Amino acid sequence: MGDEIDLQVDDCPCCQQTGAEIPEENSQKLVLQIDMPIPFHQHHVLQRKFSPLSLTLFEKEEPTENPKWSGKLDFLASCIGYSVGLGNMWRFPYLAYKNGGAIFFIPYLIMLVFVGWPLFFLEMSFGQYSGRTSIAIWSACPIFEGIGYAMVIASLLITLYYNVLIGWGIFFLFDSFRSEVPFQFCNSTWNTEHCYRKEDDDACTGENSTNLFYNQTCFNETEALFHNVTQELINQIHRVLPSEEYFKYNVLGLSDGISCWGELRWENAVCLGASWTLMVICLFKGIKTSGKIVYFTATFPYLVLLAFLIRGLMLEGALNGIKYYLIPDFKRLADPNVWIDAAGQALFSLGIAFGGLMSLSSYNRFHNNALRDAVTIFFADTFTSFLSGCAIFAILGFLAHETKQSITDVIQAGSGLAFVAYPEVIVKMPLPAFWSVLFFFMLVTLGTDSVIAILETVSITLSDRFPVLRTNKRYFLLGCSLLLFLLALPLCTDAGLYWFTILNDYAASWTVLWIALVEDIAVIFVYGINRFCSDIESMIGPNPWRKVTAYWKICWLISIPGLITGVMVFYWASYSRTPFEPAFPLWAEIVGWVFALLTIAVIPAVILYSIFTKNRHLRIFERITILSWPTADWKPAIAGGLSTASDQSTTQESVETIELTITSSIRDGYLENSVQNVQVTEHL
Repeated sequence: MGDEIDLQVDDCPCCQQTGAEIPEENSQKLVLQIDMPIPFHQHHVLQRKFSPLSLTLFEKEEPTENPKWSGKLDFLASCIGYSVGLGNMWRFPYLAYKNGGAIFFIPYLIMLVFVGWPLFFLEMSFGQYSGRTSIAIWSACPIFEGIGYAMVIASLLITLYYNVLIGWGIFFLFDSFRSEVPFQFCNSTWNTEHCYRKEDDDACTGENSTNLFYNQTCFNETEALFHNVTQELINQIHRVLPSEEYFKYNVLGLSDGISCWGELRWENAVCLGASWTLMVICLFKGIKTSGKIVYFTATFPYLVLLAFLIRGLMLEGALNGIKYYLIPDFKRLADPNVWIDAAGQALFSLGIAFGGLMSLSSYNRFHNNALRDAVTIFFADTFTSFLSGCAIFAILGFLAHETKQSITDVIQAGSGLAFVAYPEVIVKMPLPAFWSVLFFFMLVTLGTDSVIAILETVSITLSDRFPVLRTNKRYFLLGCSLLLFLLALPLCTDAGLYWFTILNDYAASWTVLWIALVEDIAVIFVYGINRFCSDIESMIGPNPWRKVTAYWKICWLISIPGLITGVMVFYWASYSRTPFEPAFPLWAEIVGWVFALLTIAVIPAVILYSIFTKNRHLRIFERITILSWPTADWKPAIAGGLSTASDQSTTQESVETIELTITSSIRDGYLENSVQNVQVTEHL
């Protein structure tokens, strides 16, 4: 749309360039119809200047496909809820425990600062500038539209098993509404002879006692001699915590291997259905409601996490766990799995390469300070990961002391680490049932706000690509949720944890790195780093952008492609199959590869499809060149064509008389108009 402007000048030398309609020859009054949006600039290259001029502005906000956040803090809270979630509370401690504790933190921080954070800011700025989601946004560089589809597939795969994790939390939550939490003792039907509680051991042996405690039985000297029970035999057994057995055998009903499907556990299926129902209810209200919900879901977990950290540090042996977490074993840096896990977690934790950041930031006002938000969210995410790591390893140190084992052997729950370690602290707290309800309610809310953002991404992204879905959004959400629920039912069988591990290892590791690498190449090397930096400056202004531009450029141009490529080459050169007990068969690994290739193969497939089906009358090189340039509809997401930094918009009925200066300049081969010296003289 254009803005009707009355120019009190005798001539307009750039009317032809701006698409102006010139009236009669002798007229002293020109009506200038500006057909292009004019972003707010705080810098100008003066080539032509018309000042002063009287402008009558009839500004009607362009119809936008996406709504806007109702408040500035809604976006920040939603991004913190999206980035700070189970990836910090569950996945980061699990990977740190798996990869040697402190040594994992070194590559993780390197990847965060030089890969994760720059990509986070890139996605946030790109989405805010265009106001588009992860598929539609690639009108900036059509040949890479497959990146958007890859992000949607990755998001769907993440959601597929993420909601299973939330379902486990719901199981724990409702099972905690009793006088005694069910994972406190070793006398339940699911417990084995290896279940061990230090309290039972102390009650048997005591001070100056000759009794021996073996397989939950207290033997005196005579009984021990008769049953051949010796201290050497006791020291050889593997002690299993009651919380681990509760999780494995009561919640999961874990079978002997991935090939042993067992039966569908209806309790887990019901909890999974409850999780999906919760997501759909939140999404039905749209982003303005979900933006308010995350004010609670993004802040409440910190209070609970702090309470568990304080309690964990007070337990005997906690210091050993903290030392394991903070003192690195540098020999582990030669392990490629440490680097691939660190890189994957840096992107997974911040929500990069899933399209969620683009969708959330597309709801922003054009002049929102994306740089400030990126800094805030980055530090919130990193702080939360570090804090949750401290809490978990303090607990692990205590558990190692309790079971008289090393920290590396104390828990064998794999990706279910959080469902074993935290319950052991819960039983050591006063009113354990109350703290259990509080903790697992927190775990559910953490997962909920992350999945809300992922589902909103999938919904609005596919709606942008297929507009018919926009008018039937609720039916689409119901259908999508039902389909994903049905696809996740195999994870509710006795072999569910094994399939969960396969999805987690292949759907959110090196595949995410591949998407991120191609995304960086598309925006920085094809769309153009100078053009992209100019876009950012048009949103947030030159100050403080120009002071930190060098850091972002170095990361986008060098560290991101260099580090990701190096890690992936390092990984492939020393590839080994997923370590798990019992070991996965080859066919299970192949299924994992199918999930991974399903995500990334869409990128080269769309590139080839675009080259060989579009502009077929041209040569291949010419087709690639055209497909690498922005399309005609690529423009900044600024309503009405004229905007100021205050992000105020007017309706069709509002009329303003403004004194301003319009300047035009050529930047990167494009004509740009700028507005300066804006002064409102009348408002009706």
